[in-house]
Amino acid sequence: MQVKKRMATLLAATALFAGLGTATGAGTASASDDCSYIWGVTNNSSAVLTLTAGVHLKKAPAAECGNVRWAGSGTELYAWCWTNNSYNNQWIWARIKGTETVGWVYNGNVYRGPGSLNHC
Repeated sequence: MQVKKRMATLLAATALFAGLGTATGAGTASASDDCSYIWGVTNNSSAVLTLTAGVHLKKAPAAECGNVRWAGSGTELYAWCWTNNSYNNQWIWARIKGTETVGWVYNGNVYRGPGSLNHC
């Protein structure tokens, strides 16, 4: 009888720990999530931005994601829209003035001039 009771306790504990492990892992976010997610963008803003530092425009809204192109401090951009990444940092999808080059730029690296800036 004791063997059956111990076996039942062991099976219940194993099921509990297996379930907790799955639930815990499901809520974690990482930059790789941001880099692989397909971000929907729309040109619904009119803000003119100026880079306050030289930066790479990014393929997705996280510093760890791939680069599109380098743009130097003072470069003007036309904002299309903004979003927050999995770290709750605001990123802006924008086009470099005078080009067709678009990419994500971190909000902390721009001065926002006139015009609207709307969520993607």
